[in-house]
Amino acid sequence: MSATRDLTYANLLRRAGELVGGVDELCKLLEVSEDECESWLSGRVIPPTGVLLRVVDILIDHVSGKQPKR
Repeated sequence: MSATRDLTYANLLRRAGELVGGVDELCKLLEVSEDECESWLSGRVIPPTGVLLRVVDILIDHVSGKQPKR
């Protein structure tokens, strides 16, 4: 995969983190360790599809005015 695509995923995760109150909260919502989340945020590792779908849910919830589901 290209670096651009890796950064796209990282940017999605970063925005979701901003919306939920930070990386710590994002890790809790995604039920992953901070180390794992940081590897995705840096663009070094591409998150699994399930994580990406959860991030999309967080972004959609924000746009629609809903609270992210735990």
